[in-house]
Parts: sequence; structure tokens; C-alpha cells
Amino acid sequence: MTYNEKVVAFLRQPGITDILMETYPAYTTSSKLPEKINKIKSEGTEALDRLCNDLDLTLLLSMFENEIMSYVPPQLLQPRSDSPNETPQGSPKFPLLMVRRDHVLEDSFNKIMSTPKRELQKSKLYITFIGEEGFRFAGRVLGLAVVHQYLLDAFFTGPFYKALLRVPWSLSDVEAIDAEFHQSLSWVKENDISELDMDLTFSVNEDVFGQVLDGRLISMFDAKELELVIAGTVEIDVHDWRKHTEYRSGYHDNHQVIQWFWTAMDKFDNEKRLRLLQK
Repeated sequence: MTYNEKVVAFLRQPGITDILMETYPAYTTSSKLPEKINKIKSEGTEALDRLCNDLDLTLLLSMFENEIMSYVPPQLLQPRSDSPNETPQGSPKFPLLMVRRDHVLEDSFNKIMSTPKRELQKSKLYITFIGEEGFRFAGRVLGLAVVHQYLLDAFFTGPFYKALLRVPWSLSDVEAIDAEFHQSLSWVKENDISELDMDLTFSVNEDVFGQVLDGRLISMFDAKELELVIAGTVEIDVHDWRKHTEYRSGYHDNHQVIQWFWTAMDKFDNEKRLRLLQK
């Protein structure tokens, strides 16, 4: 099931009105939210797509993120016997594995060992890290900020904006996130490791940021332009920048090349300084 299908299934469950009212008190005082929920229940994902930019609905759904992701429609809990040769599979369950990132082994061990073997054999495992359930909510807020033209007082790394644009990363992008990991990957790339028993496995975990922002709305930007759209511009204080600059490879503040650099920065306008710092 897609995320939107999960949302529709969750909202169509019996007693959903009581669930929403109990957890989200604003639902009881809103005249429009119940109407929107009813549209989604009756029209399904098409209505949800039309309401994807609705801030009130987004905030409500964010309160039920874990419940939505772990909800299993009753029809999926029925034993399957589609053909005479098929053995009923029982009721598939989706155990939620809540773990602390700094206690992954301990928490995973306790959860898995306390779950019946038969359930583990027939189940898909849904894993979430405690305290990190708000990623999709944060993504939706970001999407709403772009749609409604609000600037965020936050700055992200270049690869983050590439991810939003679904632009492929290069190896150099990794350096902005983890310099040590980048160095290790560079070594692997530049050296023959066929004779080394390193047993390396690479995988990618991808998530859509909130499903609020239509990719077509931002496809005309590159990563650096998108950063300015989301975070706006700030006035670069050259004096403060120079004061907190660290020099390497024999350079120092009085080096002639460095003097030329800061002279150029004094002549740059703010936009050019921002562009340089984005590199």
C-alpha cells in the first residue's frame, strides 16, 4: 500500500471520529476538518491528493503518523484461501519494532525474542527509531513552506536539496555530510579491493519528503537555487567570516593569496558571497 492508501484506510476504520477527537482536540472545534475527512473517506486518494496542501489536515495526520503506518485494514487480517491448493496463512500482523538508535542491538533483541516465532515468520516488520517519528511531518512543513512562500530560518547541506529535487548524488556530496565516510569511500573507489575480503554491501533507503511538494513545482531550480527559495538570503558579515576562518596547508591570514581573497570578498555583493559559500 502507498502512504496515501494507508491514510485512507486508517480514516475509514470504524470509530475514527472518536479516535480523532480524543487525540486531536482541535478536530471538535473545526467546522471544516470533519468535512475534509468525510471527503477522503468517500472519495479515497483522489480527495487526499486535492487536499495535499491543506495545513490543518497535514497537522492532524502528523499526529497519527505511527498509527497510520502500522494500521492494517481488517480485510487484510482474514485468512487467505484463494485456491483449493492454498493453505490459509492466518492473520498477518505487522509488529512495530521501536528501537533507540543508541541501543539498537539491545532493543531489537528484546523485541524479536519476545515475539512468537510463527508471527515473525509470517509478518513484515515495521521499524522506527524512538524520537525520530517526525521526519515525514518535518518534510511536510518544508513542502508547505515552499508552496505558501514562507522562508525558513534553517539551512541544510547541498545534498539535502539535491534529494528534494531527486538529482543523483555524486561522491563529493557525501563529504558535506560525513567527511570521514567520504574519505573511506574515496579510498575504496581509487584502490583495487578485489583481493581484499571486505564483504561490502551498499544499500539505499529513500523516503518521500511529506508528499506535499509536487516535484514539478521545483524542477526548474537547481540545488543552490532551491536553497535560496527555502531559506532565503542572509547578510554575510565578511569581518565575522574572516575572524572565524581556519587556514590549512601553510596559508594564514597575512598570506598574499589570502589577502587577495578577502579583498575580492569585500567587493562582492551579498548574492555573490552566498553563491561562493554554497560551493
